[in-house]
Amino acid sequence: MKKVSEEVVQRLDLKGEVCPVPVMRVRDKLKEMAPGEILEVICDCPPSKRNIQRLAEREGHEVVGLLEEGAVFKMYIKKK
Repeated sequence: MKKVSEEVVQRLDLKGEVCPVPVMRVRDKLKEMAPGEILEVICDCPPSKRNIQRLAEREGHEVVGLLEEGAVFKMYIKKK
């Protein structure tokens, strides 16, 4: 994975939130962003990792990075 932290434009810290809330918040945030911008999603709900990735792919966005730090993951999504 390439280093994307310098390119991050928006961040969503969703620790403590459970599905489907993280997916809905990511969807809403991506709608507000400009094409090419990168969203960093910080979350600790295991099902959300898969569901957020599916959302991004289904809507044509690109998951450009995924870091796992214990129970917390950081996903980087590039807006289409």
